[in-house]
Amino acid sequence: MFGTIKRIYWLLPSLLTDPFDFAERWLKVNYTAPSYMFWILLFIGYLIASVLTYHELREQKRKLEKTNWIDNYQKTFHKLPQIPDFMTELIYNYKPDMIVSKNLKWNTPSTQFWNKLLPSQQDQILELWEWQGYDKRDYLKIMERHAPPRPIF
Repeated sequence: MFGTIKRIYWLLPSLLTDPFDFAERWLKVNYTAPSYMFWILLFIGYLIASVLTYHELREQKRKLEKTNWIDNYQKTFHKLPQIPDFMTELIYNYKPDMIVSKNLKWNTPSTQFWNKLLPSQQDQILELWEWQGYDKRDYLKIMERHAPPRPIF
């Protein structure tokens, strides 16, 4: 309801006292609107405002839904995906064509390895980590602990 009220401008044509007065005065068009025109314009304006509100809420919900590459693959192909090639160094006892599972054992990557990855690949690793039930901040902290100390100048 609030979204519809926010779009009150779609209801304005029906709320004007005589919208056809403008056409009669300035455009020299003589037209007498039927008495039910107010209700038709009100309904159409309310319908447009409602559809726009529904669309906005649907887009907000879609943005809030948290999906990762594993869930997207499962929805599309109805099976778990294979581990991507760039993750071979991260998975303990990796075998070719290995399928993603909840009980994967992880090797801690070096910071050099991590920095060579593309941002989308880093996101995939963190999403897999979260999909297994861990917190991605923990993964980043583990990696930070294994990094060599930074020199202080």
